[in-house]
Amino acid sequence: EILEHQSPSSVLENALDVLHRFQTTATLEQQRLPSGLLSERNYFSFLVEKFAKRVTSDTEKQQHVADRFLFLADLLQKHRRMAIHGDFHPSNIYCADTSMTILDPEHMTLASTEFDLVDLLESHLYPVDQQLMRHLLHRAHTRFASGTSYEAWLLSCYSPVAAYRNLHRMGAVIASSDSLHPDALRQRKNLYRQQAIASLVTLRT
Repeated sequence: EILEHQSPSSVLENALDVLHRFQTTATLEQQRLPSGLLSERNYFSFLVEKFAKRVTSDTEKQQHVADRFLFLADLLQKHRRMAIHGDFHPSNIYCADTSMTILDPEHMTLASTEFDLVDLLESHLYPVDQQLMRHLLHRAHTRFASGTSYEAWLLSCYSPVAAYRNLHRMGAVIASSDSLHPDALRQRKNLYRQQAIASLVTLRT
């Protein structure tokens, strides 16, 4: 059974624990992998070469859009890069009785560990309310970043990744618009736009 078909309150905490174990194991195994096997996520390339071009076809506006978000790439570039799943959304988590299996590891890459966390907690496939989100973020902080304060982690680590990831999702939805129903396209664009804006506002305040 896929995680998205179960109650968020009953399984997301377990999913966070699974993610923590996965990333811990991946980090250990990373040291044994041949150099260059996992590529580094290029934050600048996406913002300048993909996202801006998907938002508008006007070359001047493309540059303006890219310039507005370069600060975000700068923030992410300072993050420590670790081996992550790269596509840790609910459809890639298989639940069977008391166990969970992580599917589709083809997107594994070297990036900030919070990318997997954002993919899990801010997916259109499995929305959570604000109260549950706050609870899960505090639990995630305990699991992934207990050495720093919750506020510092949220501002310097989670929020930049959440902003970038939701911009990435918005760009992907725009690029795949032909395969989506117009209502679904509009809903997803609005959702990712709102989530990206919320994260960007946090960074700017």
